[in-house]
Amino acid sequence: MKRLHIFRQFLPLVLVFHQIKHNVIALLYWAFLFAVITDSVGTTFGLSYLFLSPEFSGSVSWLSFASIGFAFGGFTMAFHSYSYYKIAPRFPFLTVLSKPFVRFCMNNSLIPFAFVILYCYKLIVFQLNEELSSKTDILIFLSGFFLGFSVFLFLAFAYFFPMNKNVKDILRKKSPEVLEKIQRIKRFKAFSKGKKYEYIYFSKYFIPKYSRPINHYTEEMLSAVFLQNRLSTSIFEFMTIASFIVFGWLGLRNDIFVPAGTSILLLLTILLLLFSMLYSWLKNFTYLVIISCIILFSIISSNYKVFRFENKLPGIDYTAKKEYSIQRIDKLANNEAKFQKDSLKYITLLKNWKKQTGKKKPYLIVLNASGGGSRSAAWTFEVMYQLDSISNGEFSKQCQFIAGASGGMLGAAFYRSIHLRQNDSDLEEKARKSIKNDLLNDLSFVASTNDLFFRYSVNHNGGKVKLNRSIAFENNLNRNTFNLLNVPLKNRRKYEFSGKAPVIVYTPTILNDGRQLVFSSQSLSFLGKQEPINGMESSYQTVVASEILGDGVVNNLSETSVLRMNATFPFVLPMTTLPTNPSI
Repeated sequence: MKRLHIFRQFLPLVLVFHQIKHNVIALLYWAFLFAVITDSVGTTFGLSYLFLSPEFSGSVSWLSFASIGFAFGGFTMAFHSYSYYKIAPRFPFLTVLSKPFVRFCMNNSLIPFAFVILYCYKLIVFQLNEELSSKTDILIFLSGFFLGFSVFLFLAFAYFFPMNKNVKDILRKKSPEVLEKIQRIKRFKAFSKGKKYEYIYFSKYFIPKYSRPINHYTEEMLSAVFLQNRLSTSIFEFMTIASFIVFGWLGLRNDIFVPAGTSILLLLTILLLLFSMLYSWLKNFTYLVIISCIILFSIISSNYKVFRFENKLPGIDYTAKKEYSIQRIDKLANNEAKFQKDSLKYITLLKNWKKQTGKKKPYLIVLNASGGGSRSAAWTFEVMYQLDSISNGEFSKQCQFIAGASGGMLGAAFYRSIHLRQNDSDLEEKARKSIKNDLLNDLSFVASTNDLFFRYSVNHNGGKVKLNRSIAFENNLNRNTFNLLNVPLKNRRKYEFSGKAPVIVYTPTILNDGRQLVFSSQSLSFLGKQEPINGMESSYQTVVASEILGDGVVNNLSETSVLRMNATFPFVLPMTTLPTNPSI
């Protein structure tokens, strides 16, 4: 029983129980991070890789881990700041200690400490078994993480040490203004309940000590100390959010994009700090206000354009909108004259393809590429490369048609653009490495710093556009593919028609009705033709983009933009709005 009593007195452990009881919101953030690094969440998408093997400027280095450590330091301090307001009044003895907030942070670090231990273990195992890193490299990575973590803590405590006050600091002033302010302070009920308890806490240099009696201090005095320190933490929260916004602006202006794992931590930190600031002002009304704001913004954005951010494709005139209705789809799906014309063109295309193979009866190869992000892009590119290698180029000659989804189409389209530059082995080798480069850092950084607050204007494809995740993704993809995909679809038409390159068809989904929208440099109106099945009316599951939007609009689109629409993962990239009425 005596041992159990010691556990009930041990402040770090008591704080964990109070976190579970009174601070569920903050624990949800920690639960998410624990789930990520243990591969309990996002396993299919390799979410843990963003933390266990972060890339910065194209490589995994001590600097990328220092970035993760710095962001984790910010998240840890956000957790302490929010917890201080929620839990600290239940432990009034803290107000008589030197640097009360700092002592609270020291004793509230059991959860962050457990996460760091688990993170380091997972990092070592991952780097040894998956990345085959040397022990020296792993030590460098760990030192980078702890360096970044220490730098943020140093900056934070450099602010808090002079700002942090205890009871003696308040009494030392003894000015009439201070005493009058103390008299007007609202009492915290938690102070009354907590004055009689005795705890074992970590003091300076983590030396365990017993808490001192505080019954001789008035509740107003204890409240004054707590509120003064809470004010200093609120200022720190505001400064941290402001610095992250400035950091994001500078990064975007100078094309400096931190690892995606760092961006995720920055986003979690900002959200937790914002919630902490709201709670300090609104208290128990916080949840009601947040839910009300979400509902209000949803209603406003549905009926007005003030909060509706449309993601438009660059280079398209959105003033000339085309009709999108079942009547028009039905009309286009029954245009036999157009079908006949386009069918004859495609038959000519097939004859040209057969001729360039140099064979009387060539194999007609159709490639269907599966999705799966960068991994699928690299896999598809490598398969096509190896098939050409072992067939002396016959694979590409006899490959006539390519379709598929997401990352696989990125790899297929990139390989096709590389193969059009024949006999350039150096470019092929560079491309095999480049297709594996990171595609998440830019858009994650933009999501956490730009999309959340301000939308900066940037130059993109010869015009000014509002920077968002899709533009960041396209810019990153263009860098990884040497700008070879940043060309209008019409530039591919002659190569496909002559049989020198396979025809590629992209099929992103129309979210309004679930239909697939076919993009191609060729006129393929016949793909929208659908015969009734067993007498049932056709639902027209396929809509040809050049028929709905116009051949000129589609062929002026950048292939990168079409690839991005074809590879959009929900919430990671924003939906794209097309110039139709109603908008699709």
